[in-house]
Amino acid sequence: MVPALNDQSKLESVLDDGMDTGSTIVVEDLFLPFWYESVRQNDETSMESCRSFIEWLSDYVDDEYAGTVLVISIFEAIHYGPNRVAIENALGPKAKTIYSSIVWPS
Repeated sequence: MVPALNDQSKLESVLDDGMDTGSTIVVEDLFLPFWYESVRQNDETSMESCRSFIEWLSDYVDDEYAGTVLVISIFEAIHYGPNRVAIENALGPKAKTIYSSIVWPS
């Protein structure tokens, strides 16, 4: 994932009694708030780390689990979340292509 979130991810696992914490939970509870804050602060280093992670995940969109994490946990949160335009603009090219292909319900 994003190197800056390694310690927080380990803490999340401890809070889950050592079980592997589900990717959707890690993305929603750790990654998205970190990414939103990086965009808000215009922290280029952190934004690039997040962008790289999403681009990497975009390579696996056809995988059921990875696709769910990407589309439901990340893209849906972007579409319905705060600062949508700023967050959409922070996506990399592969992710933008996938994101823009989604037909969102009205």
